[in-house]
Amino acid sequence: MKWQIPCNWKLAAENFAGDTYHTTTHLSVDRLGISPTGEKKRHTFAAVRLPVDVLGVAIEGKGHAVRAQIYKDDFEYSSMYATLPEVDAYYREQHYKRQRRLGERARLLNRGGVVFPSMHYNSAGRTTIGIWVPLAAGQVEVWRWMLVPRNAPACVKDMLRRYYLRYAGPAGMTEQDDMENWTSIQRALSGTVARHYPLNYEMGLGRERRGWPHDWVGADAIVCEGTSENNQRAFYERWRQLMGAAS
Repeated sequence: MKWQIPCNWKLAAENFAGDTYHTTTHLSVDRLGISPTGEKKRHTFAAVRLPVDVLGVAIEGKGHAVRAQIYKDDFEYSSMYATLPEVDAYYREQHYKRQRRLGERARLLNRGGVVFPSMHYNSAGRTTIGIWVPLAAGQVEVWRWMLVPRNAPACVKDMLRRYYLRYAGPAGMTEQDDMENWTSIQRALSGTVARHYPLNYEMGLGRERRGWPHDWVGADAIVCEGTSENNQRAFYERWRQLMGAAS
């Protein structure tokens, strides 16, 4: 998919870098309770109902950032595909294959992030990669690829195709929420008064630590547990360094 949004590219990029606190944006869609199969449920993702810790993981000095979750215990498969038994059986099998392959590390889920400066990806219930292509200070074009497992049955690929169309892109029910936020922020920041005030990115400041533990996320990772703006600070610090460079 390709489409344009009237906002600065960095607003969208920082959302994918961190922003684990914006989920109330999607409350109206959550209330509809539309699962990937179209079944009406209160929540579409098993992670909402399971005990997890949220992590912001930033790669020091690089600007790359990851939104991650640590499940507190080994977690059982939680179905989101009750109306499609064949699809449900496929995901159940993949869940336990992953646990056997990764062991204790299966508790760590990479939910999405940004490869600095403008490549983004998402794996929270769907797998997408994309690029924010700046067209002007207040205009960005999105290039987005929606991925499906190569060896999955046709019924799984068809379910994902329909889900992506309902969820993401300019017609996606959830992504429309995000785009409304970004365009509103762009309009607000373009005003005379707003340009005289800095934005505050202090959430979680002072709670950062290196590694969680080292052999899970890497020795050069700065991690902040819980909701924070750790990732946004790393993203903008790298951008500031490059904008202030001599060449």
